Amino acid sequence: MTALIYESTETSVPVDISVSELSLGGVTGLSPVWRFRRNPDGWYLDHNDGTFKSSGWTQKEKTLTENPAHNGFYSDILSAVGLGLQNGFIGIIEFENTGDEAFVSNDIVLIRNKGQGLPWIRRRRRT
Repeated sequence: MTALIYESTETSVPVDISVSELSLGGVTGLSPVWRFRRNPDGWYLDHNDGTFKSSGWTQKEKTLTENPAHNGFYSDILSAVGLGLQNGFIGIIEFENTGDEAFVSNDIVLIRNKGQGLPWIRRRRRT
């Protein structure tokens, strides 16, 4: 899992995963998909209309494209335009691949403006 930190002014967020097998290197020929889940309500992004929903998605998943120059590297772009990702937003990119090379994985997306603290860190005052 990786924590990816972006500012709320970002228009696109890279979505990528590297799949490798110990001693063999990058695993090619897969068709992994990804979903973008908003925290804390668990609603998923509908890529068709750019809204977060609890159900009724037209396109909940997108397929990652394999990079032919780098074995086992798959990528896509999350268009952040119109999503309203404000300072303190936390989202989870969920990766999944089915079949013989099945796996699941997650990356955390944090929106933090310059000069702002990380959204999940809270300071307690001593009394």
